[in-house]
Amino acid sequence: MFSQQDAPITVLHVDDDEAFLDLSKATLEVHEELVVETETDAEAALERLRDGGIDCVVSDYQMDEMDGLAFLTALREFDSDLPVVFFTGHGSERVAAEAIHAGVTDYLQKGTDKAFLFLRNRVQTLVANDRAARAAQEAEARVRQLYERISDGFLAVDADWTVTYLNSPAETLFDCTADDVVGRPLGETLPALTERAFGAGLRAAVDDGESRTFEAHYPPLDRWISVVAYPADDGVSLFARDITEYKRAETKVEEMRNRVDTAESQFRTLREKVSRPAAPFR
Repeated sequence: MFSQQDAPITVLHVDDDEAFLDLSKATLEVHEELVVETETDAEAALERLRDGGIDCVVSDYQMDEMDGLAFLTALREFDSDLPVVFFTGHGSERVAAEAIHAGVTDYLQKGTDKAFLFLRNRVQTLVANDRAARAAQEAEARVRQLYERISDGFLAVDADWTVTYLNSPAETLFDCTADDVVGRPLGETLPALTERAFGAGLRAAVDDGESRTFEAHYPPLDRWISVVAYPADDGVSLFARDITEYKRAETKVEEMRNRVDTAESQFRTLREKVSRPAAPFR
């Protein structure tokens, strides 16, 4: 199955030496996985990058109209993550330090026998890592979107009982914000969830390694909450729902049943008294 990781790598090589760009394109495109676009003008290169579709930038440092550092600084204003390799013959420790500070991803010297081999390998590695990181971010974003669509409150803690995620319904349910809770111990931020029935239910799920469903009263907000806890190797996730109205209705039904039972008992007693034959007059 085709994935983004298998797609050809599109490289934009920026250098004011057109003959060197032709050599770079011919050398790198020997490998079918690389597609090389070239540009001798840094401003034009920035416009091309704004259009998107470039996986990696290779840039010279010393160019007439705009040097590599100025080009890199301008690029980082609208794309902070795109891999950028300085491929230059005018290197120094000072230039390398300035490039790293400006956000360059790697720095290679021209002029060696294996310069293009090193460049090709570095480009492939950087793009593979970048694509993997982006795929992980996209997957995480999809998971978070899924959690946000859930109408129930969702809360996750790691193996140390540190809160790692809290969706919007959970913020409403527990009257807190994700900013105040995520990254902090559950017992510190929402201590009632670690006590009494809540704590017992969550610990039982973790200890048994099996999901647990339970209902418990949440004293801080005087709410009844239904919880389904799912343990995992790296922590436990719980889905929570406010069932206060249900519990109130349940209590009312129970009160009505008690009243009916009392009334029936009183009626039976009265009927027994009425059905007894009257005592004869003496």
